[in-house]
Amino acid sequence: MPTDLLANFRRLDTAALAADHGVEFEKAAAADLVINSLGPILEVASLAQSSASWSKFAKERLPRHIATPLRNARKSPLQTFTCNQAEQAAGFMCLDAVSADAFRPALLAFDTEARRMMKFKRNGSQTKGLVCGAVGEMLDNVFEHSGAPRTGIVGFLGTPEYLDISVSDAGMGVMASLRQNPAYAYLSDAGMALALAVRDGTSRFSTTADGEGRGHGFSTLFRGLNSLDAEIRLRSGDYSLEVSGKALMERAPTISQKARLPGLVVTFRTYF
Repeated sequence: MPTDLLANFRRLDTAALAADHGVEFEKAAAADLVINSLGPILEVASLAQSSASWSKFAKERLPRHIATPLRNARKSPLQTFTCNQAEQAAGFMCLDAVSADAFRPALLAFDTEARRMMKFKRNGSQTKGLVCGAVGEMLDNVFEHSGAPRTGIVGFLGTPEYLDISVSDAGMGVMASLRQNPAYAYLSDAGMALALAVRDGTSRFSTTADGEGRGHGFSTLFRGLNSLDAEIRLRSGDYSLEVSGKALMERAPTISQKARLPGLVVTFRTYF
């Protein structure tokens, strides 16, 4: 049984894939399509960059208490904008910075706002550390691999039951990034690229003469989030990779084809 988050993704995936295959947008998206989870909202924002129909949908149909801070963040990069409504608190910040070092001071403010939502019932300090570490790794990926760090957006959405974190960019995407490494020049499928991206040692950087590589971010991210039983979704190109479930055997990545989406969106949800 899909969770509310995964069900929200399913509805968006169905609408986006139908629209991608030429179905009239309103019929594809359906009048009752409701997008109220953080990850799907940032995926809609990504789809809107290359589609007038999705752009119109984003302006008119996203929840106002989430759309407003996102819109304000785009107008004032490197500032965190938040909104509270109906036991939900959302916050966004747009990167618009050329380097991770230039971004660090602004990240501290975002981190402070997100931590206020982390009223965990178990292992609080360790959980906070893992979550904030995951955010850092996701943002490092934007600066190091996307090729378009100024397009990056980081957001959180918290409720009494869970915390969502999502990071998106409109860069080259996972497959094009990995293909910069001659070892992965053969890649022609975004699904395979996502599968490789979560393996330890995979990187767009070539392995050095002493056998050292630089590709540890996503595998480290997955190990940390797996210990929290977090739901995880990576979306790039025309594929997604998802991990969910509480039993170890349930947490094998699931890769499936979707509508084409620019860049990369990484979303995870951890429950309190």
